[in-house]
Formats: sequence, C-alpha cells, structure tokens
Amino acid sequence: MSMAAPHQPDIKQLMQLAHDRTAIGRSSLIDAITDLVSEKSQHLTGQEQALVTDIMCKLIHDVEMSVRRHLAERLAEIPAAPADLIRMLANDEIAVARPILINSSVLGDPELVDIIQHRGWEHQLAIAMRQSLSIAVTDSLVEAGNNTVITTLLENQSAEISAATMEYLVEESHRVDSYQNPLVRREDLPPALAKRMHGWVSDALRQYLDANFELDSVSLTDAVASATDSAIGELSQSADSQPASKRIATVMPAANIDPNVLVKLLREGEISLFESMLSRITGLELKLIQRLVYPAGGDGLAIACRAAAVPKPIFASIFLLSRQARPGDHNVEKDELKKVLRVYDNLSNKSAQEILFAWRRNPTEGALKHCLKELRTSKPAR
Repeated sequence: MSMAAPHQPDIKQLMQLAHDRTAIGRSSLIDAITDLVSEKSQHLTGQEQALVTDIMCKLIHDVEMSVRRHLAERLAEIPAAPADLIRMLANDEIAVARPILINSSVLGDPELVDIIQHRGWEHQLAIAMRQSLSIAVTDSLVEAGNNTVITTLLENQSAEISAATMEYLVEESHRVDSYQNPLVRREDLPPALAKRMHGWVSDALRQYLDANFELDSVSLTDAVASATDSAIGELSQSADSQPASKRIATVMPAANIDPNVLVKLLREGEISLFESMLSRITGLELKLIQRLVYPAGGDGLAIACRAAAVPKPIFASIFLLSRQARPGDHNVEKDELKKVLRVYDNLSNKSAQEILFAWRRNPTEGALKHCLKELRTSKPAR
C-alpha cells in the first residue's frame, strides 16, 4: 500500500482553511501559509513548491485585507518566502505592502524599481526606509520626484547615493528646505558639497557644518565660490546700458565659466545674464538660445548643456530653474524632468557638439526644429 507524501495534508488543510470565514479559520490560514513557506517546507520538490505558491497566490486574492496584512508581516521576515507571493503582496494596498517593502529580502532591485515606477508615493516611501538601498533604487526614488520620499531617503544613512545624485540634491536643497537637515547630517556628504550648502542653510545647520566638516581645508571649492561670486558681482554692477554679452566678455572668458554660475544667475533672477552666458559657452546666437531654453520638453537645452559638458546634476538644476524663468506657464509636468534627463543621457557629447555646429552655421527656427526632430527619432548614444 503506497503512502501519501508527508506534505500533502498541508495543501488539503490550506484549501479547507481558505473557505473558513471565522476568525480562528483566518488565523489558522496565516499560520498554515507561514509554515509552508518557512524552513519546515524544504522537503517539497521544486514542482510542488510552485504548486503551493500558485495555490497561495490564488487564495490570497480572495481573503480580506486584514488577513493579507498579517500574512505580509509574517512573510516579510522569511528569506525563503516564495518570490511570486512576495511580489504580489508588495504590489497590494499600502497597508499590506508596507512590511514587505521595508523588510523583505526577497525583493531585488528590479522588483523595487518596477514598484517605484508603477505604484504610488506611499509605496515609494516604504522602499525609502529599507536598509542598504543600492544606487539603482535610490536614483529611481529621486527621479520619481516626491519631496517627502526624497527627504526620507536622505534620512536613511544606509542608502547608497551616487555622487551625481548627491550633487543634484544639494542644488535642489536651495529651494526644498526639507532636504537640508538630512543632507548636512549624512555621513557621505562630501566636504565640497557641504561648503556649497553653507551659503543657504539656517544658522543652526551652518553651525553643524562648521563643527563637523573641515571646510577651511576645501581650498579649491573656496576659490571657485569666490571667483563665481566675484564675477557675478561685477556683472550685476556693470552699467545697465552695456549689453549683457559685452559685460560677460569683459569679466569672464568663455573657457573659464563655471556651469554653477548659470545656476546662480537663474536662482538670482539674472535671466538676461544667464542667456548671454549660455550663448557665450555654446557659441550660439542669443536669439537661438532664447528659442531653445524655454519651450516645453527642454530637448534643446539638453543638447546645449550636453555639448558644453555641463554635468548632469547641474543641467537638472538649470532645467528646473529655467521653467520658472520662462514667460507664462511655470509648472513642470510630472515626467518632464525624467524625460529631459533621458534625452541628456542618450546623447553623446560628440553628437551634441555636431548639432551645435549645425546650429551655428544655420541659426534659424527651421534648422532648430529639424535637429530636434532628428534627435527624437535617433537611437541612444552608445
């Protein structure tokens, strides 16, 4: 007489419990599922594990949120929990998904990035609280653009943040006050960026920076900041009757213009000086600069900055500030920054310079539109 496999009664019990609507039945269902996905179920074959997972996923769809929430709290602590079941719970309502998103080691970077891109800010917030977030995940959280999520991410000292993203967030902290405190308290904040923030944070944070960073040793940053302030001071004090382009030419050679100056000019409302300085850096006529900087999308600005080797974080700040400088609509659409950064990333410096060269030879509206159309249909840079 053949004997039934020792795990078979567990599956039958699971099916019976799924139809038990009592509180005891629900509690027993949670216990049974937890047992099946814990170390106790290691005797199951691969095919049997897949069958159990499929049954559990179907059962979970039919039970109320309180059961799913309690189950998620249990499974979040089990490294061997079925990946399909964990992914389903991670995409559930936030009350169910939260413990999985914060604690489950089963979720990898691809799953986390997918949830960031397709779920709401509350799911993003839970992910921002996870331990040891990778750069791929933190970049995705920052690109999503929710200030509350980014502030929580900055408070997470175990999250790894790339140098480019850190620089971008430091620039953004000038207008988003909630970034400032967690930024200055991050152990991985470079002294050069701490020095940059020193100029706009509160007195209390300034004292913290003085006490925790050897800012006097950042001689290069001091020199750049001093040169930038001096140049802008001279530009602002020049006679109003003198054209902006001539004022720039007398104060700062094009080759020596720090891209941070462009951000500073926009932030201080010196729009005509910004346009003239960008014109000088790129070699494009001022009228063409005005036509490519402000339209929705920002493709033309991305090309100009890419060709001028403006770093990505600084370009992002220029793009956002240029939306405030344009006439009429100042709003930035939800995906607008993400899209223009993709244009920047997909365009090589060489290709951008070739487009600028074409614009210099033919600085007309038609030539500008033609190049932008070709850009949208071209393949990303390798």
